[in-house]
Amino acid sequence: MLRLVPALSLVAQQLADELAEAAAPGASVANPQGTPLMDRMKARGTFSGSAGEAIVYGVRAPEAVATQLLLSDGDPQRRNRSFLLNGDLKLAGFGLAEHPKHDSVCVLTFATLFAAPLPGKVSVECQGEASSEFQEVIDAIPSEQARDIATDALVTGKKVLLEYEPGSIAITVTERDGSKRCSTLKWS
Repeated sequence: MLRLVPALSLVAQQLADELAEAAAPGASVANPQGTPLMDRMKARGTFSGSAGEAIVYGVRAPEAVATQLLLSDGDPQRRNRSFLLNGDLKLAGFGLAEHPKHDSVCVLTFATLFAAPLPGKVSVECQGEASSEFQEVIDAIPSEQARDIATDALVTGKKVLLEYEPGSIAITVTERDGSKRCSTLKWS
């Protein structure tokens, strides 16, 4: 399942804006290809696993963007298709800008795992469906295993307490019988 992540949308939007700006009449930009993906991602968080981008010019409608990428016209290796259908890529970002030559430029950024840090301490407890605040804390954890502990417990109806501070997370799962188990993770 692919999920849209706001921080990755900022990464994608930055490239869309840079590509449009570089194509403007009289533009003199240092890098007409835009800021490299890793630099844009590092500015907004950390990632692990695979990451990459697909760029589409001249279409805006989501169906048209997907069709163009899946067809990969002109590319006998169908790299965009292989990339889009890669099951390891679980998170996405989307950027769209007006382009002076092609009408529009759409950037899709994908990653296996991306963690956008939160500015301070956050404590959130959930049971049942994840709240937006709970999901924001999950998105700040740079470990797929820790994310799975919290979300798997939530899906099975258990109460989950997330206690986040920059560089660490404590996950407390309250079982149906009232017993609790706690997992902690620290990172730099």
